[in-house]
Amino acid sequence: CRDYHDPGREWGRAMLWLALEERSAQGAVRSVELVFDNARGDFHVKIAEGSNRITVSYKDGAYSAVVNGRHDVAPEELFRLGLTPPEMERLRNRYAFTYGLPMNLDRAQAAIAPQGALARIRGAPALAVTVTFPAAAGSDRWLLYLDPATCALSAYAVHPARPAACGELALLDGEIALGELRLPATRRVYSLPAGALLRTETITKAKRLGE
Repeated sequence: CRDYHDPGREWGRAMLWLALEERSAQGAVRSVELVFDNARGDFHVKIAEGSNRITVSYKDGAYSAVVNGRHDVAPEELFRLGLTPPEMERLRNRYAFTYGLPMNLDRAQAAIAPQGALARIRGAPALAVTVTFPAAAGSDRWLLYLDPATCALSAYAVHPARPAACGELALLDGEIALGELRLPATRRVYSLPAGALLRTETITKAKRLGE
């Protein structure tokens, strides 16, 4: 799977900028910009939603937030906006992990099943590979659905370890090429087990930085 998406093993040293459009099932749209500095482990996300312009950064092991141009934001406002340190970490993990699939599985100390199982996604055959994570990473179970012919990632499902948490299924379409890196262009994310559409995420622009 990684040989298809990252044959040159570039992800771990790449610096990438991605612009996304995220559209909820109700039609609300927000713009997102992501910067991955994978060699340093730094991460930045800018979110434009309604009247708010929010930047969350992870640099040198610490999180920071800028809200509508203000660096000194009261803790109660950060709490109201869902920008406490644990929430900023979840935001970083969401983007850094899912947009880095399957390249970052080795960094996450994931246990990958040695064999896959035959499955079908959108009526097409797929190879379903089970991935589990240690307790420190949440103990969630993921299923990666691969194209049997190319080994490209065509979908993934998240089954949380916490019984009360809802899972997600992401169906992937299209590709964005950044050198030898191939990233899925569009993700349609559905709830599990209900199957309701949650959001659609589309990469509208992308480029490599620092080269």
